[in-house]
Order: sequence, then C-alpha cells, then structure tokens
Amino acid sequence: MTASDESQFVSDQLMRKPGDRILSNDWNILVQAIDHLCTTKVNRNQADTLIGPLTIEDALQVSSNVGIGTDKPIAKLEVKGTTNDDQAAGLNIIDSEAKSILYVRNDGNVGIGTDSPGAKLDVNGGIKSPALQSIYVQANQWETSTTDSNWQVVISYEFTPITSIHATVIVNGHGMTEKIDQPLDCAIFNNDQIFADRGDGYGYGMGISHVSFWLPLQAIAKFYLEANQNYKIELKIRSRSGGKVRFNGATMLILLTGT
Repeated sequence: MTASDESQFVSDQLMRKPGDRILSNDWNILVQAIDHLCTTKVNRNQADTLIGPLTIEDALQVSSNVGIGTDKPIAKLEVKGTTNDDQAAGLNIIDSEAKSILYVRNDGNVGIGTDSPGAKLDVNGGIKSPALQSIYVQANQWETSTTDSNWQVVISYEFTPITSIHATVIVNGHGMTEKIDQPLDCAIFNNDQIFADRGDGYGYGMGISHVSFWLPLQAIAKFYLEANQNYKIELKIRSRSGGKVRFNGATMLILLTGT
C-alpha cells in the first residue's frame, strides 16, 4: 500500500472476521487514520452515505454544487421534492421569531413576508425602490384584488413624464391623480366613453370619442345617471371665474347658487 493509499484511508481495510490475526501493519493503518482525522479532518475522494443527523459547528465550504433530494445538482443549490403536493421542494427562510422572510413554494410561487403565497410573487408589506426608473409590464391585464384593502397603486408625482409613450390604464374601481402636467388621454371602454384632452384641440366628452369645444371645470362637481334618457347634473360651485358650460339635447339642468 502506497502513501497515497494510506492518506485516502477506507474503513474496509481493517475488516476482520472473528479469529483473524491483526498484523502490525493493521495497527499502522489505524494510527495513520486517527492522525489523519485529527489533523486534516474528513477529506474523502469517494462517495459516502451518512445515516443520522449531522451537526456542523463551524463554516461549511462546498466547492461544487449541492443537491438536496437529487444527486445531480445543476445549480449551486438545487432542491428537488418527491411529489407535487407536498413542500419537499420548498425553501423557507425564517427570522428569529419563526416568521417567514422568504418562502419558495413547491408550485413555484414566491412569498416575501408570507408563507402562503397565492401568486407567482406575493409580497406582504410595502415595496420601495428609490433607484427604479421605469416599470414595463407586457400583459393583457394588470389587475388588483378588489377584496384586498391594500389594492391601491400609488405613483409619486415627482417624476419626469415621457410624452412619447402612449399607454392605457384601466382602473376597476376608482382612483385619484394629481399634479400631472402633461397631456392625459383617458378612456372607459364600456357603454359610454370619457375623453380627456390630449393637447391637440379636443376637449372633454362623455358618450362620444371626440368633441370640438372646451368644457373647462374649475369647481367640484357630481354627475348622476338616473335613467336611460333622464340625466341629472349637479354642480356645486366653490370658486371659479370665466368659462362656460354647454349641453346638447334635452337636458334637465339644476343650478344651485349661494355659498
């Protein structure tokens, strides 16, 4: 046995049956193995199977890929489950209070701050990205849950509008915008249509796609649709000067004056 063989000691070199003689070289192999474990710890170039728990009290350094549930990992860390209806392939990172920080479920859903992600990315908490310059979403629909109280999409007005981009925003519910200094094109594709000025000479219209006159509003107003042919428009004027309101067709107009 060469020195290289001795340095890669394997336990079956000392396999003896009852009654077999123990040679002096057997003791040499045993002493070399003990010395090797005490100085260089475990250094094997062959596969081994460990049965039972393993406790590592210091750092673990792995120079190759690590596989859990697979013996052929293709990534630095690859976790493979046995079925699709358990959590064997999941990954859960928790804090000192056993709260989930990052959870990857076996079906591919990822949860941040939640251990029950109901979508591909489910975040329980606010999202902040000061360095984010733009958001690009290529999809037919961007929907927010109407059953969740935190469904609002808030965009800070401290940004530089890009006027060369034409986009459509569909809001299922209600919303509010403020401090938009660039032309805005809004449309509701339902039975009626609301058209806002784009800066090309058109004004505001309801039920039509283009209007050739201006309808400037500088007051707080409420609009009601009581029946198919009966319209009630209520304007509560607080402070304004100049301008005019024009109506086409048979319309019942109620004006309330005073403070």
